[in-house]
Amino acid sequence: MRGVKSKIYSDRFLICSDNTAGILTLKLIHKVEGIVLHEWKEKVKSEREATISLEAYKHFMFEEDGALVYSVKYAANLFEIDYKGKGLIEVTELIKQKAAELEKKEETICIL
Repeated sequence: MRGVKSKIYSDRFLICSDNTAGILTLKLIHKVEGIVLHEWKEKVKSEREATISLEAYKHFMFEEDGALVYSVKYAANLFEIDYKGKGLIEVTELIKQKAAELEKKEETICIL
């Protein structure tokens, strides 16, 4: 199977696909920051199977808000927040609280 590479864009995100030697790799990338938010690999038997998987990945990321979910998970990991078992809004609030705490600490350090 030949290697097929493609890029699909949304306003903020990019999906890159690479199908080489029967291994399909799909990546969700934040366009501005260039951060890989999610990576998926699977064995595929044909170009058709690869195309179906790519379309399903694109649908989940862009139409089912998967890209938003992985962005929040990425930020939660940066702030060392345990997001498991929590809803998206709750995790977002925890991220905002942690960011405010860190900002306040930074102001305190600058004053000293």
